Parts: sequence; structure tokens; C-alpha cells
Amino acid sequence: MKWLIAADSGCNITNIASTVADFKAVPLSIMVGDKEYIDNESINTEELMEAVYAYEGKTGTACPSPDSFRATFDGYDNIIVFTLTSGLSGSYNSAVIAKNMELEVHPEKNIEVVDSLNAGPPISVMIYHTVKLIEKLKDFNLVKEALHNDFKHFHLGFILDHLDNFVKNGRVNKLVAATVGVLGIRIVGTASKEGTLAICHKARNFNIAIKKLISDMEEAGYHGGQVILSHFHGLEGCEKIKDFILSKYPMASISIMNNGGLCSYYAEKGGILVGYSSL
Repeated sequence: MKWLIAADSGCNITNIASTVADFKAVPLSIMVGDKEYIDNESINTEELMEAVYAYEGKTGTACPSPDSFRATFDGYDNIIVFTLTSGLSGSYNSAVIAKNMELEVHPEKNIEVVDSLNAGPPISVMIYHTVKLIEKLKDFNLVKEALHNDFKHFHLGFILDHLDNFVKNGRVNKLVAATVGVLGIRIVGTASKEGTLAICHKARNFNIAIKKLISDMEEAGYHGGQVILSHFHGLEGCEKIKDFILSKYPMASISIMNNGGLCSYYAEKGGILVGYSSL
């Protein structure tokens, strides 16, 4: 039985090192005027963000089509698909339609579509956890059950310098965003239980923002598990967060990656996304 883990590009990764499952990322797209940027491994995030900041009109994003998801299913028996939160994207609905289309033709396949209720690094954490479950359990139904049991342990945290693109796309109120970036103010937040953007704190400098972020992580149950940090022009901040976590939890597994197109677009320059496990 051949395994596939698929995800839309909001997961922020394009490949994984695994001997038990293949991985395929299905790209979203970012629209800047008449130009479409496909969020795959070839996207130039520098060019994308330069275009976004220079363009005075409306910009936006588009989820993958059902056919784009379904095209990844060929040749696989056990398929697990992760999508961006349905609270911010239509990607989950597209993946569910793809699943139903595939099962009409191949009812013998096992397909599970997971609404991550998150974006970016938490989805990466879920994917790596799923690889471990496949290695350990091997059976599709057991993997699916374990994944859903563990789901509550995967979390998002973020520190943002800008909220412009969230405002443009109706994700955040203009009044809430007005003070961000003024006098060094950062936004610290998480994903709500419904999978929407939840702003928890305003911090007057980055060190305060880190302390609030770590406090929120611990309140969610973090005690030294896996952490993935992602950024666009925020490497120095990621290193500070990593050092702070390791000072409290020396055995923590922490990695840093660049944002893909979708996450760069929303987190913007200097923004940091944090995915972590409380298992």
C-alpha cells in the first residue's frame, strides 16, 4: 500500500525526507494586479513581495482547484491531505471535492482530508508527526485515528510587524492594524479554535513580544517539544526565539525555515510564524 501526504502550499514545505510516504505540495497563487505568482518551489519571494509593496491596488490569494489536488492522488492507496485553515481559505473545500471525485472512480482508496485550522509551520509539524505515525502504525485507520487524537496538540504562534495584507483581504479590522509597526509595536497572536487570526497581545519591543509568545506557548501546553520557526527577512528574530526556548528547554527540537509565497504575503517582512507541538 503506497502512502501519500499532500498539502497545499500554506504548509510552507515542498518536500520531506521519508521512506514510508511520498509528499506533494499543491500550490496556491497570489494575485498582484494582473500578475499571478504560483506558490511552488520556484517562486521568488523577494520579487513577489517587492511587487506587493509597490502595487497600490488590491492584491489577493487563490486556493488550489479540486483538480489540482486530485492530480496528486494517482498511484497512491493511502492518502492524507492537509490544508490551510478553512477559516481563511477555500483550500479545504477544494480538497474535499477532490477526495469525493477520486472515490467515485476509486472507492478502494483511503483518503483523509484534514482542515489544519492553522497556517504555515503548524501544518509542517503535523506532516512530520504523520510520517512518524505511518512508520509506527502502518495501518491507515490507525494512523487517521491517532492523528485526530493528537490534533489538539499542534499550535500556531506569531509575531508580526505588519498587518497590511490581512487588512486588504478583510482578515483584520483597520483600527486593530493601525498601531502595528508604530513605535516598534508588534502583534503577538495565535490561531483561534475556529481557525481564524486571534490577536492576543501588543508588545512595544521584540523582547517583550518573545516573552509573551513563549508564555502563550506554555499556556497551550508546550514543554519542550518540536518547534518550527518560519520567516521572510526575520532570521535574526527567529534566532532570538530559538535561543530563548533552548534556554528553558535545552532538549527542544527547533528548526528555522524561509516562508513560501503565501506565508510571506500574509506574515510580511519581519513577521515570524511559530509551529509547535505540546505532545
